Amino acid sequence: MKQESMGHDECLLRRSEMEARTGLSKTSIYDAIKRGDFPAPVSLGVRAVR
Repeated sequence: MKQESMGHDECLLRRSEMEARTGLSKTSIYDAIKRGDFPAPVSLGVRAVR
């Protein structure tokens, strides 16, 4: 299985980390995702999303 490496500027953050770094609320973050300002969440497994 081929793995894609992430660039130096890319990392996976939990939503709570996004809130802390940006100062935005959960609702504002999800609105930004809908607008395309933030990338969509990535499913890492059944219960893990980043």
